[in-house]
Amino acid sequence: MCCTALLACAHQPTVYLYAKYLTPQERESLEEALGNKEFAVQSNNFEFPTTIEQNTILYSLVLSKPALLTHIEQVTEANGFTISRQQAMTEGNHWYTKDSAALFLYSLEGAKKGLRKADVARSYIASGCDTDITLTLQNDGSYQFLGTIADAFQKQHATGTWLFRQRPYVELRATGADYSSQYFEVSREYTRDQISALTFIRLTPLQSYLLDSDCVLEFALRE
Repeated sequence: MCCTALLACAHQPTVYLYAKYLTPQERESLEEALGNKEFAVQSNNFEFPTTIEQNTILYSLVLSKPALLTHIEQVTEANGFTISRQQAMTEGNHWYTKDSAALFLYSLEGAKKGLRKADVARSYIASGCDTDITLTLQNDGSYQFLGTIADAFQKQHATGTWLFRQRPYVELRATGADYSSQYFEVSREYTRDQISALTFIRLTPLQSYLLDSDCVLEFALRE
């Protein structure tokens, strides 16, 4: 999925808060603190450019109120976030016109580097094997296999909850079960084809009741 360009409000400088990796409490607190009579705030759950791996501000070169950047820095610092990088204009498919800035923040909770749970919550298709099985890991912690599910035992393990307690492993716990019974190793690859940059997230089965060992579950994101 590619993010479309975001246009600044014509009368009020706007802060676009990229909240994909924030907790609901962090997002709400920042939305309230960033918005005031001078500046508008719009939050979203869009993907981050793959080059942004730390707290970052992107901003337009034309700012009618340069105090916008100072305001963002003060608010983020007051909420415990440190801005590591500022850059004008563009990054990936994200670009900003007059009187706008984008704020990319990673949660104060959880892992600081590498894949996060929000990165892993995707819909995956099987690759490298002859099956129509797909797996969806939902943001609410539930999972579901779809496709040709052969027998009752497999159906028992086709839905449940998923855990990402220790990188790089994803655990699947079937509905009603007291423990995890399926395990996958998660990895990420950055590459590029003739069109654009690509990010692949893959789940390699270590123990699965619905996939053979030569199957890999794959999600692809084009920038």
